[in-house]
Amino acid sequence: MIRYVVNLDRSVERWDRMQKIFRDLDLEIVRLPAVDGRKMDPEELKNMRPRLSERHFWLKEMTPGEMGCYLSHLKAWKSLLETDEEWALIMEDDLFVRENVKDFITDESWIPEGVDLIQMTARKEPGEDIREKAFKTVCSKNARLLKVLRWSNMGTVAYMINRKGAAAMIEISKKVLGPVDDLLFLHASPVRKSIDAWGLAPSVFYFDDDMESEIGLEKKNNKTPKFANPIAYLERKFIMMRHKARCSAEGVKDHR
Repeated sequence: MIRYVVNLDRSVERWDRMQKIFRDLDLEIVRLPAVDGRKMDPEELKNMRPRLSERHFWLKEMTPGEMGCYLSHLKAWKSLLETDEEWALIMEDDLFVRENVKDFITDESWIPEGVDLIQMTARKEPGEDIREKAFKTVCSKNARLLKVLRWSNMGTVAYMINRKGAAAMIEISKKVLGPVDDLLFLHASPVRKSIDAWGLAPSVFYFDDDMESEIGLEKKNNKTPKFANPIAYLERKFIMMRHKARCSAEGVKDHR
């Protein structure tokens, strides 16, 4: 397994912090220089997105920060396929670790066959539970893997992906269809046609909301253009309503 840390060149302190965390764990990490979308030509970024009339997943415009984040993770998927490793742990530089993290990030022997993508993160401090709806669980190494129906969005702070999953993400990235976290983990994502999203419970990484995200600040005033493409907007609403009904019918409470 290879462990990547996506880190902007200007975020030297965050990289230093990540190095210390993993030095204390006696584990190697590989720095992957992040793409800074704010430094890219806006027209170039615009051309990477589908035309509004062709959007069916993410109708909103994406901010430069979101675009840079997506392109950074695309680099990570491509980098994995250039190695001989089967799995990669991909991390952003604002995470914190739990005590048992080494049990799950030194090798992939605990991962069942047929699992290609695992969310490893929770938002809460250690000791607090996040409840999710799940319809399948796999017990492994004193933890559970949940194929989650309804996600509380944990972003892309830390997740594991294998070569099959990385290849699927690269294939779907000929155009940037939406923010990378939504594309990877949201129930309505077109990625669900090829790979499922699983979550480790309890999680072994968490992040602190006090570490303010520049992308989050950019997104606050970014609204869905419901009148620019009303058919796609209604399609999305229908998918969400259908999925909510499925959660109510099939979902069971479980700890995340």
